Amino acid sequence: MTDDWEFFEQQFECPVCKSEDCVPPVGNIKSKILIVAEFPGEKELEKGIPMVGNMGFVLRQELGHLGLDLKSTRRCNLWQHPPNKNQKCLETGMKVVIEEAKGKQAILLLGDDVVKVFIDDRSVMKISGLRVKSSYFSAPIIIACPNPALVFHKGRGIGEVRLALSKFVKAVKEQNKK
Repeated sequence: MTDDWEFFEQQFECPVCKSEDCVPPVGNIKSKILIVAEFPGEKELEKGIPMVGNMGFVLRQELGHLGLDLKSTRRCNLWQHPPNKNQKCLETGMKVVIEEAKGKQAILLLGDDVVKVFIDDRSVMKISGLRVKSSYFSAPIIIACPNPALVFHKGRGIGEVRLALSKFVKAVKEQNKK
């Protein structure tokens, strides 16, 4: 693990801005699946665990319907704390995600911010559900998905989320057969 991650794990404080609102990665460290969201929300900050708020609820429900238990995955955020304008904080979060992605077989990228950082400057909706390449990750399966919280904010989006998640789970199951 990187020194940055060790700092998060021990201190729960951003080494750059000193924010104590950090939410470290969680889940099965040996899992071959990594799910990367944008940043911790209110519930995530309260509990100190990524993907336990509204977005996590939708993600857990939808993946469960597809036969994938969210608890069997490794989960983290691009931003380890609420986003700010400090590029170094973002870069520290990127390092954590890149370290977490090592050795993973499948990576699910949730939301525009994650796609813009790790893929390119396109909207997640343009590549939702598609297998993509990233110069940051070596996983054979990398799929982008709209942030499941879109369902709550715009009252739509569940179709796009379901389609992307179903393609991700299908690719993971096919990979596991090999």
